[in-house]
Amino acid sequence: DALERAAFLKIVRAMRGYAVDAADEVRRWEHNFSRLPPAHQSLLQHHTKKHMQAYACIRANETFFTELLTSFSGDDVPPHLRVPEAARDPEAHAPVSPGDAEKVRYVLKNLARDWSLEAAEERSQSHGPILKELEERLYVP
Repeated sequence: DALERAAFLKIVRAMRGYAVDAADEVRRWEHNFSRLPPAHQSLLQHHTKKHMQAYACIRANETFFTELLTSFSGDDVPPHLRVPEAARDPEAHAPVSPGDAEKVRYVLKNLARDWSLEAAEERSQSHGPILKELEERLYVP
């Protein structure tokens, strides 16, 4: 039980640290770009726009994670799934391991893929029966 809780909190911390880690990665891209000769930079000028888009995506993903974690912080959430407030978590600001940061990015990639237009048929096959059953059993306005 304690090991499961520790693993859960490790995931929570990785999600909380996502934006810092992801922004560090984009800054690495920018640094590498700045080291290119000016002629190469001019050929790749479209990358500066991609860097700005990446920062916008990071902010959107950070909002997603904040909302997700907030939804698991109320008194109505079972204690083993409850997310502690960052202020009450002594390790909330501890560095996130590169492996844990990569896992968070992997989850985001899978979510984007699973909910993309390309995955609609697969999603319908896997989620369809569950949603149908929920609609039959629950009131859906």
